[in-house]
Amino acid sequence: MTATSAPSGGGPLGTLKKIFFPVAPAYLLMIIPAIVLFTFFIIYPTIQGMFYSFTNFVGYGTFHSIGFANYKAAFSDPTIRDSYGFTLLFAVVACIFTNVVALAIAIALNAKIKWRSGLRTIFFMPMVLSGLIVSYIFTFIISTSVPIISAAIHFAPLESNILANQHLAWFGVVFVASWVAIPGAIIIFLAGLTGISGERVDDVPAHYLPAAFLVPRHQHHPDVQELPQRVRRRGRPDRRRPGYRHHQRGPDHLQRFLQRRLRLPDGQRCHLLPDHTGLRGLPAKRHPASRRGSVVATEISTPTVATPRIGSRRKPRPVPEGGRVNWGLTIIVAIVSLIVILPLYFAIAMALKSPAQTGTGTGFNFPWPIQWGNFRVAWDLTDTPLAFSMSMLVTLIAVAGEIIVSALAAWSIVRNWGHWQFRATFGYLMIALFIPFPVVALPQVKLMAGIGLANPFGVAILHIMFNLAFNVLLFSAFIRGIPVELEESARLDGCTTWQTFRRIVLPLLAPISATVGIFAFLQSWNDFMMPRLITANPKFQTLPVVQYLFQDQFTTNINVAFASYLMALLPTLVAFLIAQRWVVSGIMRGSIK
Repeated sequence: MTATSAPSGGGPLGTLKKIFFPVAPAYLLMIIPAIVLFTFFIIYPTIQGMFYSFTNFVGYGTFHSIGFANYKAAFSDPTIRDSYGFTLLFAVVACIFTNVVALAIAIALNAKIKWRSGLRTIFFMPMVLSGLIVSYIFTFIISTSVPIISAAIHFAPLESNILANQHLAWFGVVFVASWVAIPGAIIIFLAGLTGISGERVDDVPAHYLPAAFLVPRHQHHPDVQELPQRVRRRGRPDRRRPGYRHHQRGPDHLQRFLQRRLRLPDGQRCHLLPDHTGLRGLPAKRHPASRRGSVVATEISTPTVATPRIGSRRKPRPVPEGGRVNWGLTIIVAIVSLIVILPLYFAIAMALKSPAQTGTGTGFNFPWPIQWGNFRVAWDLTDTPLAFSMSMLVTLIAVAGEIIVSALAAWSIVRNWGHWQFRATFGYLMIALFIPFPVVALPQVKLMAGIGLANPFGVAILHIMFNLAFNVLLFSAFIRGIPVELEESARLDGCTTWQTFRRIVLPLLAPISATVGIFAFLQSWNDFMMPRLITANPKFQTLPVVQYLFQDQFTTNINVAFASYLMALLPTLVAFLIAQRWVVSGIMRGSIK
C-alpha cells in the first residue's frame, strides 16, 4: 500500500511540497527522529573521524592537516600490514567454519529428534555471555586445563600453552570466535529451514470426504487456518476426541469418522440433516457401546472408499505424528552440545571452588566442599548493587528505544515504499551496518563529552543508533507480511495514522518486537567497550566495566572473578530463557512472508 499523498497546490510551492512532503505528515513525524538522530550520532562522527585521519590530531590540543601521511605510515609499518592479512584470513576462515557448523546443527535441530527444545536452548546459550566472560573462560581453559589434560594423555602438541604459540594461537582464536557466533547463525538458519519445511496444513484432500456429507469446519480447515489459535480451538469438542486430525488419517478411518458425526437419535436426524434426504432416509440401527450403552446411529455406506482388511487381530504399533524419533541423530547432537556445556560448567565449577581446590586437578573436577562465600566477596568487592542498577538503566532505555524508533521508521518506510524518498531513507539507514563503533570511537567520545552525554543515557542512545539498521531490517521484513486491508479498515472506521499504528499494527508486531528486544537486552547488558569509553564518571559504570576495573583484585583469587561473572550473567540468562522461543519465531515469520 502507498500512503495517501499530501495535498499540494499549484506553482513552485506545490512542487516543493510534492517533492519533500509526498505523504501524510504523520509518516514524516515517525521517520524524521530516526533520520536526525542517526545523522547526528553516526554519520557526523564518521565524517569527523575521516577528517581527523588527514591531520595530526592526537585527541586534544591543536592540529593541522598533514595529507596522506598517516595512511603512508600505516601501510609502511610491517606489523600493521601483517595485521590486515591476519584479519582478512581470520574473517574468511571463521565465516566459513561458523556457517558450515551452524547449518549442520540447524538441520539436525530441525529434524525429528528427542529433546529438541532443550538442545536448542543449550546451543543458544553462548549468546547470553559477554565477551569479557568468554575471554576469561577460554583463556583459563586453554592456558591451564588443556595442557594438564594433554600431559595426562601424552598428547605433545597441546602440552604447552598454545596461546603463546603464534601458529596454534590462531586456531584457538578462530574456535572461540566461532563458538560465540554460531548461536546467532543457528537462529537464522532455523528460521529459514522452518519456513521451508512448512509445518502448516494448507489443504485437505478431497477424496477423504464423501460428496453427500458436509463435514463441519474445524481448526485444521484451510479457511480457518488464518484465525488466531485461541479462536480456532475454542468450543470445538472434536479436539478432545481420539483421531480428531482426520485429514492426517488414511481411508480406513473414514467409516469411523462418519459414524462418529452421525450418532443421531431418530427424532433429530430430520432437524440436523435437512439437506441430505438420502442420509436422512436410511434405516437406523443400534451402535454397540460396551461402557455407555446403546447409541442410536444412522447406517451409512461409502461405496467409493474401500476399508482395508485387517488380517490379524493384533493392532499395528502407532506411529507418532511427524515420524519416528531419530535416536542416532539425537545422540550425535547431544554429544556436540557438550562443546557448549563444558565451558559453562567450567565457569560454574571455578566459581564454587577455593584457591586451594583450583590448584589441584584440571579445573573440571566437581567442587567439594562448595565455597558459597565467593559470591559474597564478589558482591562487596565490585559494589554490585550500583553497577547492576547502571546496567539495568542502560538496558531498559536501549530496549524500549530500539523497539519504538525502529518500528515507527520501518512502518513508515514499508507503507510508503512507492516514494523514492523513503527508499533512499532505507538505504541511508543501512549505512550503519558497515560502521562499527571502534572505528568512530574517538570522535564519538569527543561528541558525547561535548554535548553532556558522557553518562549511561548517552551509552543507551548510542546502542539505539548503532542497532537501528539491523532492527529496521527485521521490522521491515515482518511488516511486509501484515495485510494492508487491516489498516485500510481501521482508516474507514475513522482511525488516524497514529491510531492505526497503535491499535492495529503495534499489537501485530509483538513477535518481532520480542526478538528485537531480547537481542537489544543481551547486547546492551553485555557491552563492555561503549560504556568503558563513553562514561566519564567511574561511579556510573556498568557491571562488565566494573568487573574489568577490579581485575587486579581478581588476579589473586580467580574464583571470586568467576563468581562475579556468574552474577552478571544471571539477568541475561533469565531473560533469554523466558523469551528465547520468540527469537526464532519472530525472525521466521519475517523471513517467509
